[in-house]
Amino acid sequence: MNKQIILTLIFASFSAFAHAQDVLYKKNGTTENVKILEVSETKITYKKWDNTDGPNFIIHPDEVKKIMYENGTEDNFRNGKTVTINKNTNTDLPVNERKNIIAISPFFMTNTGPIGIGASYERIVGSKGIIGLILPAGVSFYSNYFGGFNASNDRKSTVFYAFPGAKFYIPKQDNSKGIFSIGLSVPIAAGSVQESGWFFDPNTQTQTYDTRTNQLFTMGIMLMNSINIFPTDHLYLSIDFGIGYPYFVSESLDRKAINYVATPFTNGAPLVNGGVKIGYRF
Repeated sequence: MNKQIILTLIFASFSAFAHAQDVLYKKNGTTENVKILEVSETKITYKKWDNTDGPNFIIHPDEVKKIMYENGTEDNFRNGKTVTINKNTNTDLPVNERKNIIAISPFFMTNTGPIGIGASYERIVGSKGIIGLILPAGVSFYSNYFGGFNASNDRKSTVFYAFPGAKFYIPKQDNSKGIFSIGLSVPIAAGSVQESGWFFDPNTQTQTYDTRTNQLFTMGIMLMNSINIFPTDHLYLSIDFGIGYPYFVSESLDRKAINYVATPFTNGAPLVNGGVKIGYRF
């Protein structure tokens, strides 16, 4: 019985000893059990764990991948900068290192046009890098060549969009490259919807070929969702989807007029936006 108690105490002491040390992960793939004394931008000073009364050792941060401390926190070393991670509340977001993101949207979809192109600029604010102020903009196109709700006539539209707003990155619990974000934006849209075709005139009881154009301006509020991917230090990818409410819609044509050219917002359709971004972080 006494022997079992002694062995248990020895094992518990050994386990506590094993977890009460700092671990130095070097970029050459080796690890070393150490006691960290100092961490600065130019040097890391430590003692070897098996000889804490021995000499101090110094290594440059560029040679170190990370330090795992005895209390469970980490220091990651990236491009000469230190990012501290708490294993319980990990806010080590990749956006925390590079504060600016410029991106293009080769695929830009709205409910006024299934195709389009766009661009955006984002600025990360705050020390934790979880808030981004973003200004996306783009132009969407529609033609009945792509299918639509009135393919009997030649229908076209060109609408310009801007989506100023803010996004909030959700802190992650692992080292994955993908981060989900949610945000609010104020969509502003201006453009035109045009139809050319044969229209029936009830006054003359005949059909005449005509072109009608409805100028559109709308503003609203939108909830944006994004999957943000950071494959490298500079490369940025995202998949975006947003839906919102157009609280102000202005059209140039009277909705009660004969042969009125409808827009997607005539019957209270929501604002919809989706796209894919490819960008550069700096």
